[in-house]
Amino acid sequence: MTQDAFRMISATSHFLPAVLWGVIAWDFGRFIVRRRPRGALPRVLFALACVTTLHYATWTSAALLREHLQGRSLLRGVIMSLTDGSVILVIALARHVGAIWSVRTAPPTRTWLTVNYGLCALVLVVTVLSELLVLEVPGWQGYVLYSTYLLALGVAIVFDFRRGAERGAWRPGVLWQPRTADVAAIGIAFVLLAIQLSIPAFLGTTSLGLLLSRDPSGSALAMYLLNGLTAFVFATPIVVRNLGDLLPRFLGAVLTTAAVAGTYVGARALAGRTAAAGLQAAIAALAVVVVVFVVMPLGTWSRGLVERLLFRRGRLRWAELHEVVHALPPEAGVVECCRRSLAEVVRIMRLRGAAILLHDGEVVRAGTIDVEGIRTRWPRDGAGLPAYALAPIHFRDLPPALSAVIIAADILAVVQIVSPRRRWGALFVTTDLRGASFSDEDDAAVGAAVDQLALTLDAADLLARAVSVERSLAHAEKLAAIGELAARFAHDIRNPVTAARSLAQQLARDPTAPENAEHAGIILEELERVERQVRGLLRFARREELRLEPVDVGALARATVKDLGGRLLGARVAVDLDTADGTVARADREKVRHVLVNLLENALDALGNGDGDGRVSVAVARDDGMAVVRVADDGPGIPAEAQARIFEPFVSLKPNGTGLGLAIAKRTVDAHGGTIAVASRPGATTFEVRLPLAAEARA
Repeated sequence: MTQDAFRMISATSHFLPAVLWGVIAWDFGRFIVRRRPRGALPRVLFALACVTTLHYATWTSAALLREHLQGRSLLRGVIMSLTDGSVILVIALARHVGAIWSVRTAPPTRTWLTVNYGLCALVLVVTVLSELLVLEVPGWQGYVLYSTYLLALGVAIVFDFRRGAERGAWRPGVLWQPRTADVAAIGIAFVLLAIQLSIPAFLGTTSLGLLLSRDPSGSALAMYLLNGLTAFVFATPIVVRNLGDLLPRFLGAVLTTAAVAGTYVGARALAGRTAAAGLQAAIAALAVVVVVFVVMPLGTWSRGLVERLLFRRGRLRWAELHEVVHALPPEAGVVECCRRSLAEVVRIMRLRGAAILLHDGEVVRAGTIDVEGIRTRWPRDGAGLPAYALAPIHFRDLPPALSAVIIAADILAVVQIVSPRRRWGALFVTTDLRGASFSDEDDAAVGAAVDQLALTLDAADLLARAVSVERSLAHAEKLAAIGELAARFAHDIRNPVTAARSLAQQLARDPTAPENAEHAGIILEELERVERQVRGLLRFARREELRLEPVDVGALARATVKDLGGRLLGARVAVDLDTADGTVARADREKVRHVLVNLLENALDALGNGDGDGRVSVAVARDDGMAVVRVADDGPGIPAEAQARIFEPFVSLKPNGTGLGLAIAKRTVDAHGGTIAVASRPGATTFEVRLPLAAEARA
């Protein structure tokens, strides 16, 4: 194998892990800055990722600088100090992670931390001083000390993880609890490390000796490849918990770096074929343009492609989610707005399930999710809970009982629904393992949607309160009206009841009196009057229940006039009809007939004091999407002061009228979505009823 091939393979095998761990460090760093978690785990993991990135970046540099590290020099001492010192610190940090990862184990004591990092510092100082030639340590002794520390601490790390791990593989909801799958991955990583360390020992040399050999061997290449593979396996427990964010960033960074390197190599090769200095400068400038305008956008594009293909993500779904939440109608109410938004969140984000636990304890669900255990333990007022979204890594900071039920329900995220006015509740989300981690864009999209939902719930609550106040006022007005109606009704039936009682008493004292027949007739007439009052009041109080159907209003008007033909003929009243067919309203036939009967009977009563040549006209027409019925008479008219109150209950111009007929007619017309009005002057009174046309009649 040539030295150039060995250099590129060995450098690449360490550069890729350096990129991966750099992405992990970047992810944890942003998480700490944005969320400020309470526990030490995220910070220790961030430190672990940074030091691991430094370790593999230094190994990459060592592979590229092989020729410059021959012999003892300051550069060689610095690079080897960084490689060996960083891996010693990685081991100490990894053991700290193993001690604090599980919530089932007690946090490490100060003595434990002192021993762990004190031993690390001791080995680190000896190793670095020996690499810098400050401390004279034979090569094989330093290598034995270094290897023994790594392997011994590796066994301790596996034991620490195994002590707090739960059985099983990775699954949503328990991602930030150690599992036996984590123990297996870490164990494999240290087995690979042991094999890697044994290769130089078997050959009677050191890792540095294999690296710097002038004739690269397969053993040296194997050691390098094992070192890179160890980094990937060691990262598995972290990557699998944040796959959706780390993998697109990693692949984007790798593709961008490869494109930059390819552009650089191509530009150098092209410039080397020309001796013109100006042309070489132009090629260099073109390479810069390609990097800025082609390569850099390529990284963003590749990341988006991975998110769409592997994780079913896309900016279109975020825009759709915002549009759906913005379109929620506040008049639908708090629960219905939650139900609609949840259904859309599950559909658009492709979740397994989601639920909203409202502050009053009500649960709204969509998809498959079980939050019954959470419902009994979750603090409805949010006391002691952070206002930001909770990821699985935050669950360890919650009270143990609450953390346990959240983990048992496979919850992957908890987002507080908080508006400027109040805390509405919390959104709980679960999904499959592939979608178990959310990108920053996902977090932002869901956060914005939840904020908008909270504002919509505010609007729904305010609207419901306004409706409640309106109903209370309407109820108060109704009670006042009922009181007035009761007073009028009592007044109207007092006279006939008093008269009937007086006559009945006389009849009881002298049953044989000749005037008893006349008294009995009066009693029956007065009781009939009371019955009419009661019947009208009951009808007025009865709730309107309409049976809507297409009704030809013209035909109904003709049929009603025909039914009253005997009375019209007896009163010698002429009727003019103008009722062409085809005026079809969507109405309750029987109730509209009652309205027409009432209007015709009122017209007849108004003409009752005339000379017998009165005239009533009934006309049916269409006007602006409405069926219009006009009933007019040429009677004496309605006094102006009475017209404003003619449709009120118990307002009547008849001596023995109940005053409920027109009130019932108005309520019936209002229930149809129509109107009724009167226009009157001496010699001309017209009642106009307007009812909405049926849909087919409007066409």
